[in-house]
Amino acid sequence: MDESAIEQLQDLGFPRERIVIALNACGHDAEVAAQFIVDNSDQTEQWWARQVDVDVGENDANGKRTKTMWAALAQLQENTDETFESSSKVLEKVLDNIMNNPVEEKFRILKLDKARIQKDIFNSKGSMAALLAVGWVQDGDSLVLPADADVEPVEELRDAIRAARISREESKSAAPTSIQPEQVDAVRLERTESASADFVRNEYEEVAAEKVREINNFCAVNQTQFVDDQFPPINRSLYTSEEWATQWKCFQCNSFNPLPPPAPKEVAMFPIPRAPLVCASCKSPAPRIAVQARPMQWLRPRDIRDDVTMQIGGAAWTVFREEPRSDDVRQGALGNCWFVGALSVVAERPDLIRNMFLGGSDQINPNGAYQLRLCRDGLWHVVLVDDLFPCTNLDMLAYSKLAARSGSHWSRKQPQNFSSAINISPLEPYRKH
Repeated sequence: MDESAIEQLQDLGFPRERIVIALNACGHDAEVAAQFIVDNSDQTEQWWARQVDVDVGENDANGKRTKTMWAALAQLQENTDETFESSSKVLEKVLDNIMNNPVEEKFRILKLDKARIQKDIFNSKGSMAALLAVGWVQDGDSLVLPADADVEPVEELRDAIRAARISREESKSAAPTSIQPEQVDAVRLERTESASADFVRNEYEEVAAEKVREINNFCAVNQTQFVDDQFPPINRSLYTSEEWATQWKCFQCNSFNPLPPPAPKEVAMFPIPRAPLVCASCKSPAPRIAVQARPMQWLRPRDIRDDVTMQIGGAAWTVFREEPRSDDVRQGALGNCWFVGALSVVAERPDLIRNMFLGGSDQINPNGAYQLRLCRDGLWHVVLVDDLFPCTNLDMLAYSKLAARSGSHWSRKQPQNFSSAINISPLEPYRKH
């Protein structure tokens, strides 16, 4: 093992055990190994442990198998137009099945002895490497995506393949070029007037609108409202453990204290003198953000109390009442000023805010289903969300909110939905990074 390469990567802040695994997986190329670690930074420790046993030196018919997604995509594009077209469609379908049915075991198993899998994955240059790079493992005559594998790399690979296919369709007359990480979503960024960007945007709009229509029909038949199963109205969506949900942490001595039962609303609404809540260890008073501003329930817009007028109801809710403005955004009890500040900056361009809402989601949906486009690490993700918001015991929004002038809720949706999109607890925005 090249100790100089290990030291070089350790200087970048990577842990030694992952460096060793990455170097073995990437032919001892330090630059490729660094990309491999970054690409798989969200994988579980169990996934990393499994990589120790993967024989990455084994050669298949397409040459040495690489474990980085981008190198695999470059290999995939070296296929003939016919092979690339067929393989990319099969890969996209496989990855779509995972994203649409994340808990269905049958979609996580690919039988390598099936003719279509043999042709378009096993014998297609780069296809197997691409799946292995995002968490699939070979188990006998099958490729398996473990139940604990992170699906985010799966979505990233699907989007990259889709972008590569669109780009290739437009340049069939030219020699094929390898797609690079910084190019993967260029066809979807509205920084140019390219036809591909318009095509992808229109495709997203159509798919989003159809998805929302299906949900609306289901809700109408079953007389219910949509609930986002990726960000359900439970403690797990807000806290990394139940300990945080049932206790408050003292900022002075870092000890945990049990939360008191919520006061009746008619008592909490008025400044009735009550004994202060103090830490059992150091007797320091409990911070307001840890108790009074804590989310205690999930409410839809029609049931939320305005924290200025103290009234529920009033003017009808809209997604956009006027053009979004930077001073619309107010930070709540969540320590996410970094994100609220970013929203304020983006709101200087109202068209960018409106472009986040797809398929008619810029209008109030009585069934509570909305489709948003959010960008993370340069990649655009389409996220289906509901309109359930964490609220305090007084029926007020616990987290970000709008200035009183608006009466709409475009910024209220963003921090909750952003957390849903990247699958992290909003109380610990840097936990997975």
